[in-house]
Amino acid sequence: MKTLVLILINGFFLSSVCFGQNQNGKISGRVFDQGNGKTVPLLMVLLYDGDKQTMSSRTNQSGNFSFVSLNPGEYSLKIQRNGYVPFSRKIRVNANFTTKIDISVKPVNSESKPVSSPVQEQQVTVKKETLLSIPDSGKLPVQLASNSQSEPLPVQQNREIDVQTPVLDTEDFVVYPTEEITSNTEFEYYDAVEEQPTPIEGWKALMKNVVYPQDAFKMNMQGTVYLKAWINEQGEVKILQVQKSIPMLDIAAQDAVYNTKFIPGKIAGNAVASILTIPVAFRIGK
Repeated sequence: MKTLVLILINGFFLSSVCFGQNQNGKISGRVFDQGNGKTVPLLMVLLYDGDKQTMSSRTNQSGNFSFVSLNPGEYSLKIQRNGYVPFSRKIRVNANFTTKIDISVKPVNSESKPVSSPVQEQQVTVKKETLLSIPDSGKLPVQLASNSQSEPLPVQQNREIDVQTPVLDTEDFVVYPTEEITSNTEFEYYDAVEEQPTPIEGWKALMKNVVYPQDAFKMNMQGTVYLKAWINEQGEVKILQVQKSIPMLDIAAQDAVYNTKFIPGKIAGNAVASILTIPVAFRIGK
């Protein structure tokens, strides 16, 4: 009888976990510079639910960003700062799926030219290889056979060569099952830890990073923005969710937190990725 009860309890627990997992989706992507084809690090990507900005994520050194714990539905991704032409794209999130998207942003003052790469005083390795055909889906770039020998070929100075990179189609997005994602970000972060993350130089250091928006300052706009932060094992803020909003101050609050380095949360003395609610206060002194 005890065995039967245990099986029933375990079955109920597993069903509950599976059911809970099916309620949320994710977004994962990369940001590229349209001018040079390189990924863009440390760029804030904003997530809107209707007209309301709810979350943000900052690209890492490889240009990657992600959003987790998203209710199914349609969202808007926006990039509207840091010297790039404003970008906006609608994207749908499905339960238990990760929506992947590559974003190509155009730098301000850039000219619309085909991507080319001037090569100066360097060696280009030319391989004797067989090109594999591109699948009909067009999702994968050209692949090269690996069993080949390389021969160096000198390239003359100032010679331009075409860069054979896949075209980044930002008009569409592709949905992948969660099982195809190697790192399940949502379940790597702890809601409760023995030692909470704290700014390396104390909470006053975070407040030093706050830049008061001029329009809000002129209107005497004050208050506290509350942000839910996903902080990794290295103390880097990866994702922010606006829990209590003051629309004119939200972006400035997120900027301040992203620009603050944290001591990561700990369990049994070991650094872990964790979630923390952070209040960012805006006060105008007399």
